[in-house]
Amino acid sequence: MAKVRIFAERFNNIFINCFTNLRQFMKESNLIELFKTLDVKEIKEFYLFLSSPYFDRGKYRKEVKIMFELLAKYVPDGWETADLTKEKVYKKVFPGTTFVDGRLEKVMVEFSKSLRNFLLVQRYLREKNWESAQTDFVEVLQERQLNDRAEQIIRSLLDAIKQEKVKNSDSYYFLNKISYLYYAIKAQKNTWREDLNIGQTLHYLDLYYFDSRLRLLNHYFVLSIVGKVDAGVKIDAEINLSNLFYIKIEESPSTYILKKIFELFAQKERSIKALEDLLGLLDEYEHRLSELDIKTFFSFVRNYCIYLLKTDYNEKVDSIFYQILRSNLAKGYFYHNNQVTPGVFLNMCIHACRAGDFEWISEFMESHRNRIMGDNQHNDYHSLCLSCYFFYLKKFQESLNHLPFNLTNIDYHMTARCIEIMDYYELKSDLLNYKLDAFKMYVSRGQEKLLSPETYIQYKNFANLLSQIIQSHPGDPKRKELLLERIREKPQLTFRDWLIAKVKELK
Repeated sequence: MAKVRIFAERFNNIFINCFTNLRQFMKESNLIELFKTLDVKEIKEFYLFLSSPYFDRGKYRKEVKIMFELLAKYVPDGWETADLTKEKVYKKVFPGTTFVDGRLEKVMVEFSKSLRNFLLVQRYLREKNWESAQTDFVEVLQERQLNDRAEQIIRSLLDAIKQEKVKNSDSYYFLNKISYLYYAIKAQKNTWREDLNIGQTLHYLDLYYFDSRLRLLNHYFVLSIVGKVDAGVKIDAEINLSNLFYIKIEESPSTYILKKIFELFAQKERSIKALEDLLGLLDEYEHRLSELDIKTFFSFVRNYCIYLLKTDYNEKVDSIFYQILRSNLAKGYFYHNNQVTPGVFLNMCIHACRAGDFEWISEFMESHRNRIMGDNQHNDYHSLCLSCYFFYLKKFQESLNHLPFNLTNIDYHMTARCIEIMDYYELKSDLLNYKLDAFKMYVSRGQEKLLSPETYIQYKNFANLLSQIIQSHPGDPKRKELLLERIREKPQLTFRDWLIAKVKELK
């Protein structure tokens, strides 16, 4: 109880501290930030919650309702015109009274408590939380020594979850928790003639433990090999631990596939066949995976493909990656609130252009130009993709005309600068050498802070090899073969396909 009181005091202090500045607009507070997320239906439900005598017991319950009515009229889209200075809100909440410093803050603390409790109750009682609520109810029955009734509910829960066609980490969490409760009830009887459900409990514990661990480890690989983030994981020890875990795919497709993704990332020798086998598993067992899992698994696979393409380019991997992109888009895996990320938008454009799907990508860019997630740079992302599109169509001046110059994302900025240089090469522009020298300087200076080691090598190799192509003497057949060999020797290289094409054009 002492811990609860300390938490409550801290919770109150957080909100009190938020509103001590007399000049601060109320609509900039944490309370309003949270209240603004409510939709019209939730506003109606919150009103019923505040009207309940069971929950409405605070000293300022009358003032809380006034404040609610004051704020509710701005839902869902009237916040820009809301006049919520502290002084004006005070007059509404405490009409006809003299201003008392700190009084309104207390009402806001009570309001915040009520809003917090409403959201927690709403979350707990939602239909998708039924299994969790039933599990908690079993514990209530145990505490009241109603073990037979608790055991009946446990058995029905175990049967229901085991029969679910689609299972994920949540399923294993509940199976583990319910099975452990069943063990606890059996252990209380202490007959010494039953197995106490220990074997099944350990089995579900292993499933939940390794499923959760593999999810974290696969994210670790994405962070470490793609984002170059050190997550403090001893991967050799994790590989040894995962080797101890055996699971059949029919028993748990999601956990089995997680283990295969882990093994794909962990292997030292990159295998296209292992990648294709994994894609085959995803296709075969897609109907037994949750929507969230299938999206997560394909995200891991796409990041693995990007890693391969950056470190050891292979045309077959490039083709596989494009097929994954098209398939994932068609199935809706990329969409969040009907939008796609800038990375998806750009990858779609580059790989569709490489595959020659110009009509399709033109329609895609037009239909998705206002559906790019993130900051306010969606026009710049669209322009970058248009520039790439015209480049592959060999309309180099149009490509230059669409290039954006203010991209804040370093990867997209570097892509734009490469397209610019390639356009100038194709146009035989006098500005080419100037642009290329400036690019080399930018790459060199960005080595320490802006670019990861792999990205730095990618663009350094691109600039150096293009310089060698430009400086090649006409009529030297050995020079042509030498350049192709040098390109093949550089696994980390951007726009490899274009460089190879330019070498083959040398006379």
